[in-house]
Amino acid sequence: MGRSRGPWRPPLADLAPAFLIVLLAAGLGISLVTDLRSRLILDVVTWPMLGLSLAVRGALVGWDGPMGLCSGLLGAAVGLAVFLIPAWRGGIGFGDVKLAGAVGAALGFERIWAALFWIAIAGGVFAFAVMAWQGSIRRTLRSTASMLLRIRAPAAAPERVFLPYGVAIVAGTAASVVIEVASW
Repeated sequence: MGRSRGPWRPPLADLAPAFLIVLLAAGLGISLVTDLRSRLILDVVTWPMLGLSLAVRGALVGWDGPMGLCSGLLGAAVGLAVFLIPAWRGGIGFGDVKLAGAVGAALGFERIWAALFWIAIAGGVFAFAVMAWQGSIRRTLRSTASMLLRIRAPAAAPERVFLPYGVAIVAGTAASVVIEVASW
């Protein structure tokens, strides 16, 4: 009698994580450069990154499991959904939304949550660094406290500061991947 080796796995399933990491690194690297240079995250990067991530998952792994197509679709949906509200309110650009969706497709449902946590941390640190650089920490905190506590209406609307949020997406995603790889 033959020995049972566990559930059947597609022959190339073990290559899927490597392909996904390469797609993730390439897409994030290009998006970082374009966001810093031109304040744009390009559709020509995000849509293929999302589509290829899903194709790798479907073709190499199949539908089920943490590396399967279902996980990639759910991860993309979570990434898109979390970033849609701030984009609709004008807080971030829709390129950031599509990049978060592509990150979700590459990382999958189980891993997008850690990435979103680290993206939020990176965004906060980045915003604080920009405020410190511009010397606007005190003014921003005072304006925020007045708004939250409704002490008084601000005399004038605070000037908007541009934060290329793609930097936070790249940094947070990289941190989450490094932390996960270190835990192996």
